[in-house]
Amino acid sequence: MSVQDALCSVALASSTAALAGAAAFESMLSSAAAPVQVKRRWDDDVVFKNQARTEPKQQKRFINDTVRSDFHRRFLDRYIK
Repeated sequence: MSVQDALCSVALASSTAALAGAAAFESMLSSAAAPVQVKRRWDDDVVFKNQARTEPKQQKRFINDTVRSDFHRRFLDRYIK
């Protein structure tokens, strides 16, 4: 019976340690139960959101002339005025 008594005492000790740990964990949770603020995005309250996503993208046109191409025109507008 001493083996059985030893097993019971070990089981009792481990269960009391588990209960003590659970109590400590719950006390930690209850002390940290302050209201948590969720960060809001700057555009959460804006009426018109995601408007640019629905605009159709302008198709690039191909012109087989280096002087009249769209790239060349933008280059001239940007760097040569």
